Amino acid sequence: MNPIPLIEEFFHSAKQQKQQPQPLTGDDYKRIRIILNERTHEYFSGRSIVKVLLGIVYHGTSWYELQSRRLDTLLLDAVCLQANQFNRQEIANTLWALIKMGVKWRDLLYQDPSSSAHYQPSLSNRRSVLIDRLWEAIDWNIRHLNSQDIAKILWSLAKAGAQWHNLPENLSLDEGFLEAIVRNIEQFTSQEISMTLWGLVTMGVDWSYLRDKGLSRPLLFGIDHNVDQFNPQGIANTLWSLAVAGVEWYDFSETLADKLVAAIVRNKDQFLMAEATQIIWSATWFNIQLSWSIWHDLRHSAERDEYPRPSDFHQSISNLLRKNGLNNFTDEYCIREILYVDICFPDINLVVEVDGPHHMPTKDRLKEALLNRWGYTVIRLSYVDNHCHQRLEKKLTDIMQCHQLKTAQLNQSMHQENERNNVSWDGRFFNPHLCKRKRDDQQDLHSLPPWRILATEMPEMDSSNPVDRNGKRDSSSFLLNIDYQQPQASHLVCDIRIRKQ
Repeated sequence: MNPIPLIEEFFHSAKQQKQQPQPLTGDDYKRIRIILNERTHEYFSGRSIVKVLLGIVYHGTSWYELQSRRLDTLLLDAVCLQANQFNRQEIANTLWALIKMGVKWRDLLYQDPSSSAHYQPSLSNRRSVLIDRLWEAIDWNIRHLNSQDIAKILWSLAKAGAQWHNLPENLSLDEGFLEAIVRNIEQFTSQEISMTLWGLVTMGVDWSYLRDKGLSRPLLFGIDHNVDQFNPQGIANTLWSLAVAGVEWYDFSETLADKLVAAIVRNKDQFLMAEATQIIWSATWFNIQLSWSIWHDLRHSAERDEYPRPSDFHQSISNLLRKNGLNNFTDEYCIREILYVDICFPDINLVVEVDGPHHMPTKDRLKEALLNRWGYTVIRLSYVDNHCHQRLEKKLTDIMQCHQLKTAQLNQSMHQENERNNVSWDGRFFNPHLCKRKRDDQQDLHSLPPWRILATEMPEMDSSNPVDRNGKRDSSSFLLNIDYQQPQASHLVCDIRIRKQ
């Protein structure tokens, strides 16, 4: 039976309703099965399987739904059979469609459908036939990729969980991708440059690598060329990617730096929660100066609809910590009102992150870098540790040892400061005789009752600290919030900038 008429009918029907996707019906699933059963037909081509995949995506169908209908194995087998015939557009659309359905890299491990009634991802480390053929299809077309193809492929690979260091060495795909980006840099749209940069960074590429490969300047050119057209997702992904890659604010020209800030301001009312969070983290990392109203709008957009709920694995770790005598921690703790962590010991700046099976390490690089900058020690537990008693025991031992060490360091620090200031820890007081206040009678403070003067240094991220051309905070001064309190009298609060000598 020639499957082409069925494919064309299914694809065009799906395309007409993609703006308002309708779930696949029972007849649709039957039609897909009939089509895939003819995957070896002489007229079945790479174009055919791409249309089937896109039709499924246009209906908003997930990979799980295909698995429940036992269509996943047939679909992957059809892709594998046609992969060596893919042109540049077909390989890009195939990867994009698979990932949009929710396919992960581990799901692409190939298994002959005749050997099993239902596809099960292999747990072995062998390279699968399907993955090899997909890599080869990319390699055959890499010299002909346009900007859209590059963006789709890199975004799809990163979303699936592929890593740059795991690209097959025999195909030299790393050099091929970089050359393709440079070749097409002037053709990238704002969405394409954002997707490309996000894909590279999520796959583990850093800025020093891109600089060594001669790609840093072309990428900055591509960003500068498109920054005025960035939508909320575009500017959020771009700034996040640059921060994670290790770019410094002084790497941008003054013009580009101003344009990036303008893009934040232009989209301030349109950010979704995840995008606003990315902007807040990135702006904090780069020490970008934003007005109070912009920060307020971003924080409002980043607010969660509901309090984060710990996973079962997270709760089991919390219970184990309590059983071992550690109780001074908080679950789902928010640090500096911008960054949630799984478990935090706030008194000693210790964070424990519990990573589930869908955790992407690259996405936490900026989060962990910010925590380290703020003086937090981060210990990570993976769901893999939960299946290995020895590994879990070792992780718990590491947490307890780190807790003991940081508690001892805190106690020593408090003791040293108390001795240095000769005051109690819960109140840092200035000598009132060093301060004078103009009064009608010019009375000196020496003759007044003791005043309590509580001084608190403002946080590092406070926008009152001046920033130099390179985006660095001025370290020659800091702001103190002074609270003058006198018994039976009103107290005066003011800010004083102290110049360090």
